[in-house]
Amino acid sequence: MKNINIQTEQYVNISVPLASPGERILARCIDYAVIAAFFFAGTLLSLKYINDNNLQTLVLFIILLPSAFYSVICELFYNGRTIGKAICHTRVISADGSQLTAGQTLLRWIFLIVDVWFSAIGLLPVLATKRHQRLGDMAAGTVVISDRKEPLWQSSLDSVSWLRKDYKPVYPQAQRLSAGQADLISRALDTSYGSEQIELLAEKVSEFLNIKQEKNAVLFLRDILHDYQYYTFDAV
Repeated sequence: MKNINIQTEQYVNISVPLASPGERILARCIDYAVIAAFFFAGTLLSLKYINDNNLQTLVLFIILLPSAFYSVICELFYNGRTIGKAICHTRVISADGSQLTAGQTLLRWIFLIVDVWFSAIGLLPVLATKRHQRLGDMAAGTVVISDRKEPLWQSSLDSVSWLRKDYKPVYPQAQRLSAGQADLISRALDTSYGSEQIELLAEKVSEFLNIKQEKNAVLFLRDILHDYQYYTFDAV
């Protein structure tokens, strides 16, 4: 089973198992069976108990709506799952680990026209791509994962020191950082920025948070980031 590494909004790296093409196909078949059963049951009942043709047409249209938007409704209100995905223990998430949005579910649904109905062309990228993504996943920025197992935490001991029960934040002001500012600090620490750039960033951060910098710039920024992680993760 393939895994992908995702960095959460709290900058914690986790390893998540991808759903296999077989699991995705089985889940899709179950979903279509559910949709067909719902539609045909509703159609038969309306034809049996409703004699007015205009009313029958209206009822059939009402039945068709949830059938047509089945995946959008389920994934949006069932944490990225449909009935088929729930049975197969899979679900859809954003590729960056953030919460699935209504826009993403709608975009995935729109691409079903290409991915499924046009000779099941969507199966080809699922088989060929590293993340087993169909065209709708690529467009929406989503992946389908297996949730049979808990994700594995992939952070180093240094990066998760703030998860210890006895950890005491050094700078409570770190709560004032935005996600974008924390991301800038994280990228600066993880890349080969020169010492002058790191020091300038530390100076800007200390001015913004009104903190007197008494440490090496790298250590200062690392403490700021860990404290930000501590407070934001605790709020989730």
